[in-house]
Amino acid sequence: MTNALEDLYFKPYYLGCLAHASYLLCHKGKAFVIDPRRDVDEYISDAKAVGCTIAGVFETHTHADFVSGHVELKFKSGADIYISGETEVGYEHVGLKDNQVVELSEDYSLRAMHTPGHTPDSMTFVLQQRQAGGKARDIKAFTGDTLFIGDCGRPDLLGSIGWTATDLATMLYKSLNERVMSLDDDVEVWPAHGAGSACGKALSDDRSSTIGKERVTNPAIECDTLEKFIEYATSGQPHKPQYFAHSVAMNKSADPETIDNLKEKVKHMSVDEVHDAMHNSTQATYVLDVRPAEEFAQAHIPQSMSFWLGSPEGVEVKAEDGMFASWVGTMMAHDRNIIIVASQGRSDEAITRLARIGYHNVMGVLKGGIDSWAESGRALDSFSRKEASELKQFFADGSRVIDVRTEPEFSIQHYNGSINLPTADLLSVTANKLTQGQKYVTYCQSGFRSMIAATFLRRAGFDVVDVRGGFDSIIEVVSEDEISAEVLCPRKQKLLEEKLKNELEVAKA
Repeated sequence: MTNALEDLYFKPYYLGCLAHASYLLCHKGKAFVIDPRRDVDEYISDAKAVGCTIAGVFETHTHADFVSGHVELKFKSGADIYISGETEVGYEHVGLKDNQVVELSEDYSLRAMHTPGHTPDSMTFVLQQRQAGGKARDIKAFTGDTLFIGDCGRPDLLGSIGWTATDLATMLYKSLNERVMSLDDDVEVWPAHGAGSACGKALSDDRSSTIGKERVTNPAIECDTLEKFIEYATSGQPHKPQYFAHSVAMNKSADPETIDNLKEKVKHMSVDEVHDAMHNSTQATYVLDVRPAEEFAQAHIPQSMSFWLGSPEGVEVKAEDGMFASWVGTMMAHDRNIIIVASQGRSDEAITRLARIGYHNVMGVLKGGIDSWAESGRALDSFSRKEASELKQFFADGSRVIDVRTEPEFSIQHYNGSINLPTADLLSVTANKLTQGQKYVTYCQSGFRSMIAATFLRRAGFDVVDVRGGFDSIIEVVSEDEISAEVLCPRKQKLLEEKLKNELEVAKA
């Protein structure tokens, strides 16, 4: 897309399945990319289409929620990588100082502002246009995870390496108020994430804003004391997926392996090879079934797990899609072998989307999909997803109902008598909370998480099915006296609503 700035080509990219935004700037034969996703060919082809070559890749910080394409872009295009000089990384890069300027052309440049808080190395890149007389005018601010639309980055992700949330929140308060908010009101704000990211708690659906608008509408900026800001920034944050630490390590490494190379290594496995890998391998191997939930319920390989891949490529995410890679990274360790069972033509996409979070552990794809397994005569598993109208009968039959949504979702409304065990916590709580031999039914908001939860619990030996359509279906068919809601004080209600807004987007289910 072009814009009102003459001759400047500016294109934002948004990856819905990771709530991740990246940007391409082109002018007079030269291009910069900011916070690229892992699969980088689109940036290269788009720059080439407007007669430009990618010369610079700019990282606002060392990302945790996705593996950046900075090293792959350097490998494929020869571009320099620019990141804060305070970052310790294993790849060749240009370490930027505060207020250092990098020219895109004689008319446009990026100015680096050190804005620590989300991470100690966070930077905001300000696009400047040279005016008559040589003076630079600030146009756009690429704020990374420092300032979001309607929120700010979370400061609690680095506790394992010695940074307290309070320390980083103090840095972030200063960065926001003394650096970012010092920009003029008409400067555009383009962050690295939108609603659904686990890097904040109340991100807006809007993809861009202005400094002036955020100054008067953003709750993080409205905090008028450091103490209020620390409370805001450190409370009510969403669950931190286990893959974050692995992604950080990947983003610091010099690993040049491309996604194309990863795909070439993946073997198309026969039924016997998959069976042997599941039962005879010395290393734990998981079968990941990425078909739609209904197809999985009708027939699947015993002990396999359901993670619906969702809409093609994950660029746009529908409510029923969920966020495939983020949930795999939440529920499964990165060092376990994965075998994929996919609908025809979608296995490569699953490999790409797992690579976006640094999961290079796909050892194979079941050749011929679930049909080949069925034709081989090997055992299949199945279960009947339940309708919301059957919930009352579940209780009458002695079944227990598990609400696998987050605490804020559960607190606002839930089915009477259900217990709250969030999906992300199931790995650590099942032994203490559930009983073998007891029948269980899971539900979430619309069905994505409940299927993940049901398959994990079934794998652990529990008798579990899920509710088709989740709580969205439940509230349409049950009476008011079957729904419970916690009565909250105004302060807690506000905090829960902030957290709920983003976690609903994170789940998309």
